[in-house]
Amino acid sequence: MPFDVPPACLDTTAIADDSCPSGESLVPYVFVGLGASMRHFALAPRPVSSRAVSGAPMNDNTSESALTYDERVGIGLPLGLYLASELVAIDAPPAPRASDPQPVLFAFLTAGVSQRVGAVSLAAELAGGVLAYSSGEDGAAEARARADLWVMPWCTLGAVVGTSLIRNDEWVTGFEVGIHTHSYGAR
Repeated sequence: MPFDVPPACLDTTAIADDSCPSGESLVPYVFVGLGASMRHFALAPRPVSSRAVSGAPMNDNTSESALTYDERVGIGLPLGLYLASELVAIDAPPAPRASDPQPVLFAFLTAGVSQRVGAVSLAAELAGGVLAYSSGEDGAAEARARADLWVMPWCTLGAVVGTSLIRNDEWVTGFEVGIHTHSYGAR
């Protein structure tokens, strides 16, 4: 038998306990998420003198939103903790003025804690990393809350909301489809 598991334990409808170990416990808990988000950016206002000289419209819009595509790969740790890395590609960068640097990509390292309640996993996380602009980079830090609905033992549909810890009036909200190596995220 694979992994020397007793035949009675091979019934996939049973939930594993101490007397019937799961084969999943032999591999690390890894998850992959693919999703999309709406990110709201707070942009620096254009100085009054440059508007007057350039003849630009007097639009003082200091914020814009953009659609992003998100990839997340993580590993579960004991006690509901997890670590993940994320790449967030910005589909249509905010462009109030052509001369402004355009945000194009986020790269995050995320640490969080998750708790399953029935068919839902709730999580709180902190993410820190880099926001790449067309003209350079800047630091990025976010606090987020997640909720994942287990639609199958190894698949979730999730939602995330968060806010920047560095810039005022920047936030994110989105959804994600997740694939997990352990059924129902058991660790």
